[in-house]
Amino acid sequence: MDVNKAGSGPSSTLGTITKQTGGAGQKTGVSADSTDSNAGSRSDTLTVTQEAARLLKLEKELLSDSAMTIDSGKVDSIRQQIESGSYSIDSAAIATALLISEQGLP
Repeated sequence: MDVNKAGSGPSSTLGTITKQTGGAGQKTGVSADSTDSNAGSRSDTLTVTQEAARLLKLEKELLSDSAMTIDSGKVDSIRQQIESGSYSIDSAAIATALLISEQGLP
């Protein structure tokens, strides 16, 4: 299966992953060609686009420990402001950020 032909987006490929089963054994690897001369064998191919590779990298970054760092000092400061009643919400900044976010959606 070639995922480049399954939907829209860039069609340049980063690599092709081929898994062949049947015959004398199983073989998994990266290949540009998934042909197999063994009778009765099955070959599945997954082609990864540049965009898919970028999304996988981004997912790894988001799930890393460094992305989950919490600034406890900032959290404590905001908590104290809320408790004292001095925390103010900038509704104009929130509205602007929502509009910018909305413009980026398809």
